[in-house]
Amino acid sequence: MSSPTSSETFTSPPIDRTEVATLISNSLAARPSGPFPTASTLATLTPTLLTHLPDHGTSSTTLSHLLTLPPGLSSATITPSYYAFVSGGNLPIAAAADNLVTALDCNVMVHDANTSLATTIESNALTMLTELLRLSPQVWGGRAITPGATGSNILAVATARDALLDRRLAAKGSAETVASLGLVGACVEAGVKGVQILVAAAHSSIGKAAGVLGLGRGNVRDVSVEGEPWRLDLEKVRKEAGREG
Repeated sequence: MSSPTSSETFTSPPIDRTEVATLISNSLAARPSGPFPTASTLATLTPTLLTHLPDHGTSSTTLSHLLTLPPGLSSATITPSYYAFVSGGNLPIAAAADNLVTALDCNVMVHDANTSLATTIESNALTMLTELLRLSPQVWGGRAITPGATGSNILAVATARDALLDRRLAAKGSAETVASLGLVGACVEAGVKGVQILVAAAHSSIGKAAGVLGLGRGNVRDVSVEGEPWRLDLEKVRKEAGREG
């Protein structure tokens, strides 16, 4: 593969979105009516899949290639013939909203309500989510949209870890934080010998978050009610929370 040089220009022909929408609609109509594509369809399309990065490529050729693939995919999650792991269907309004977000191509990493509606839209959406879950928007003031369960739990566990260690540091008269000392340094200075994450019917991503954040999967402790694993056993919680360290 040739390496790009400063004299090379990377361009692609403009794509008419209306035309693309029509092409995609026609392509999706060719998906199998049953749960799975036929063996002959798979045999025809599998050899067309790219296995190596091409030297050159354009938007039009890539799009043309992608539009040939839907007949080789399984049925959509919201169809009666869907047969696969159930992770939630994609309702038509959700698909339309997702396409709109992609077309608008905004970025809410910089939270400035004076420069774009995007920041306010995200904040309002999170407020409505707290109301849906019957949580107080005033109490749950720190909110963020995450990419999924793993991202959400990593963010939540990291936030709890830093808040608790910072509280321990402040109680010892230290003005330092986890961010300034690092996890090991903060634990040493705060006198913390161990961390427990008490759960009931925990999602697997909580253990993953504990591992990624240096707290250890082995420190995720189940304190659920026997026979009702979705409920916390408060006696177990009190016992584990009372451990030294």
